[in-house]
Amino acid sequence: MTFSPVKLFIGSVLLFFIFYFGLSKVAPEVRNPEKSGLLENIDINLDQEVVRLKDSLSGAERTSIELMEHQLSLAANDSSKLSTMQSISGFWYRQGQVGLSAKYARKIAMTFPSGENWAIAATNFILAAKQPEVPTAMQAEYVEQAQMGFKQAQILEPTEISHQVNSALIHVEFPPQDQPMTGILELRKLNETYPDNTLVMYHLARLAIQTGQWAKATERLDALIKLDPDYTRAYCLYLEIARHDGDQAAITKWTKKCELNQN
Repeated sequence: MTFSPVKLFIGSVLLFFIFYFGLSKVAPEVRNPEKSGLLENIDINLDQEVVRLKDSLSGAERTSIELMEHQLSLAANDSSKLSTMQSISGFWYRQGQVGLSAKYARKIAMTFPSGENWAIAATNFILAAKQPEVPTAMQAEYVEQAQMGFKQAQILEPTEISHQVNSALIHVEFPPQDQPMTGILELRKLNETYPDNTLVMYHLARLAIQTGQWAKATERLDALIKLDPDYTRAYCLYLEIARHDGDQAAITKWTKKCELNQN
């Protein structure tokens, strides 16, 4: 959480260079946007959108966001600044402006770069892409920003496999038109590279269920649980298989285990 008419300049400048050439090959002014004009331009872009959207807010809502903006202007340290920026992003999410919330999350990641912050921004862009009635071109732009966000996360945390998994899952959910199997192939490659990674195994099992490959799903889940009996999310997938098979004893067994995961 691939994008368009509103093709964010950051996607064509900062993230374009990082995505294609890698962080080490990016010019310092691109790698450190806070020391260049890039972050300032993003602020202008956001400010323009915020001004427009404020007109749709109630008096209390407008007061709330303007108070947060004032707190941000007075933030005395990075911790306070980060917390307030997160509150602003959350405010717009609650207002249903998921795209704007994602842009604030991206701004946070640019201001306080970390694998976690970039992954959060990417996830927010995917949530924006999934919003009902989002224009096709805008959805494509959001998906592209999500991919680039996870790419940034991978650069900062190269040993964190979840960033690679999430990037592959974007291709599963929003496959390139001419390469519909891209995401599945990426997950399979990750499985070959990291055969004992339970996150990869889980998602391959989940996708096997979605495509009706019940035996393959069971095989993957068995291998996963053998490695990690406490991987409780897997039990909910076992439950789906049991329901498909009509195995009442297994349904009872896996329902209990699945409910423990949800509580």
